[in-house]
Order: sequence, then structure tokens, then C-alpha cells
Amino acid sequence: MKTILAVLILLLSSAANATELDWKWTKTDTAIQATWTAMHVIDWSQTRKIAKEPYRYYELNPILGKHPSVGEVDLYMGASTLVNFAVARVLPKPYRRYFQMLSIGVTGACVTMNFNIGLGGGDWF
Repeated sequence: MKTILAVLILLLSSAANATELDWKWTKTDTAIQATWTAMHVIDWSQTRKIAKEPYRYYELNPILGKHPSVGEVDLYMGASTLVNFAVARVLPKPYRRYFQMLSIGVTGACVTMNFNIGLGGGDWF
């Protein structure tokens, strides 16, 4: 986590000094962010199911731990939704696009793995 924060700080500080970067938020940025958010909601739902069935599943996210409560899952996933959007919003292109695509890739991998172990759409779907 510290490494991620350090990379983001370096990225933001170098981006803040570059006046030629494009800071405008576009419809494409909104569509990409909405795609990540939809996938994140599915992951959130699956993680809630993990929390409700600790005898059957365990969480791999080291921040949440193996058996988080539903409240811990909701707090973490809600906060990560806001943080992800905030980071995407302050990054200029092309950094924003890289961040958004990396976020989609990581979340997509989590959702796919959860489907493969039988979590389906999770608690809400």
C-alpha cells in the first residue's frame, strides 16, 4: 500500500509540474470510470457474500483480512469507490487512462476469480 501511495504521489507531483498535459475530463473518461464502477459493485457484492459465508469462503484482500464483517466490507468498498474516482479525476491524460485501465484489469480479475469459485453475482445479484 505504501508503494502504491508513493507511486501516486510521484505521478501527481510530476504531472502537476507539466503544463502541456491535458486535464480535461471527457465523456470517454466518464464511460471508462462507469465501467470500473459497475465491475467494482459486482466485486463489492461478491465480497459481502464472502463475509456472510466465512465457513465457505475467505477473502484474499490483505487489507480486509480473511474474514471481514459485512460492515468492514461496506466501509472499505465504499471508500475505495470514492478514492478511485478522486485519483482518476485529478490525473491528467495519459496517466488517467492508464490508471483507469489498470483498475478495470485488477477488478475484472477479482470478479472473474470470484465467479470461478462459485460466488456468482454475490450478495446483491
